[in-house]
Amino acid sequence: MEDLEEVYNELDNRQYSKEEYASYKQQERQEIFDLLESQTEKIASNSNEFKKYLDSQSKFDQYSVANNILISAQMPEATRLKDYDGWKNLRMFPKRGHKRVKILDVSGHYIAEDGSVRNSYDVKYLVDVSELRTRPRIRPIKYNDKILLKIFLNSTDAKVEVVDNIPNTEKSALYNVNEDTLYIKKGAVAPQIFYEVTNELAKREIGEDSFKNNCVSYMLCKKYDIDVSKFDFSNISQQFENMDAKQVRADLEPTQRAMKSISDNISRQIHSIIKENRQKER
Repeated sequence: MEDLEEVYNELDNRQYSKEEYASYKQQERQEIFDLLESQTEKIASNSNEFKKYLDSQSKFDQYSVANNILISAQMPEATRLKDYDGWKNLRMFPKRGHKRVKILDVSGHYIAEDGSVRNSYDVKYLVDVSELRTRPRIRPIKYNDKILLKIFLNSTDAKVEVVDNIPNTEKSALYNVNEDTLYIKKGAVAPQIFYEVTNELAKREIGEDSFKNNCVSYMLCKKYDIDVSKFDFSNISQQFENMDAKQVRADLEPTQRAMKSISDNISRQIHSIIKENRQKER
């Protein structure tokens, strides 16, 4: 059965003149901008809302900070989002009355009054896998601690060195920026080793910023089903004190970039292992 959403949209558009439709689209964009501002203020003052944002960013690391804030506001339980064409290409279609997630999509650029080049946006609609008439069968992959640690350590370009002890610290993992070396202490156990390794991987991307590194560590652990109950963001309001919504989003940008970079490297390692196993089976 064909996706009828485009037909519905075309019929919808016929109800408006050119000027009315432009006004409608502008109002729609403004509503999304307003939601982005209000939700940003929430995550900057409420630890539960902040964790919702981090959970979303852990699942959708390809999306921007702003769009993950919007996703966390509209459907924090979403697990797999695609636009209509994305699902249509897989021969899957949303069920009647499905819920849509609205995000911002760069549609072009313009010159502002101060001479700077800025992005212009349209509203883009996404649908979660839970809103499909027939859901695809997805077998979640569960890695044991040994394989997962190997994947994490092989995902970095830094030198990895296993030592009996790491001087001047009780930590089981430590990244030395001057040597570009990640030191791992022998005998370290899960899940603590994962908390420390992910934190040090983030340090290599971001630098010495305990809050941002902790955010990346949380997202990586959440993504790979490592217990995150130890993470504490109860002082989140102090972290963003005296920041407006735009400054909060800017402050989170390094964590999004680090998460995406590390996650991309980990995904390549996972695909390499899958490919290697398939070759062995053949």
